[in-house]
Amino acid sequence: MAKVTIAIEHDDRLTRTTCEHDDEAQALAQCIYRIAETSPSDRVAWIADAVHRLMRGEPTDRT
Repeated sequence: MAKVTIAIEHDDRLTRTTCEHDDEAQALAQCIYRIAETSPSDRVAWIADAVHRLMRGEPTDRT
C-alpha cells in the first residue's frame, strides 16, 4: 500500500492531502485530483486533467 501526502502552504496557511492506493502512481494522481477539486487555480485544474489523461494512457497535449 502506497501512501502519498502533499502539503501546500499558501498565505501562511498549510493544508495537507493524503491518499492511499496499492499503486503509488494512482495514490499521487488521487491527491492531485483532490487538490484540484478545491483549488480556484485554473493551472491546478489543468495539471489534474493532464494527470488523469496520463493515468488513462491518453495524450496530454491539447493541440
